[in-house]
Amino acid sequence: MTAEPSGRVVAVCLGPGGIPKHPVAEARVGELGLDGDAHRYHLHGGADRAVCLFSVENYASLRGDGVACEPPGAFGENVLTEGLDEERLGIGDRLAIGDESCSRSTTCASLASP
Repeated sequence: MTAEPSGRVVAVCLGPGGIPKHPVAEARVGELGLDGDAHRYHLHGGADRAVCLFSVENYASLRGDGVACEPPGAFGENVLTEGLDEERLGIGDRLAIGDESCSRSTTCASLASP
């Protein structure tokens, strides 16, 4: 049996729309994302794209490529993780974060493009 993907939450971030988002002590997941979070563009957010995950490993990779970035929240992520193998996550996979649960439905094309 293959072990379930696991990692840890480094930060939970909210914002009024756009980037950066800022760390908060806690947040609740609603139907359209984290309560208190907003999205600047109509193509961001929604029931199928409500919570954005990013990792400290992504930040390290970008810094290695010369991108100036400082976590958490610099890329508009709601949840900053560490040690979560994103390659093992598929569309529809559900992640339990504390008492909340959310599913992976898509990858942000602007961040996923080479």
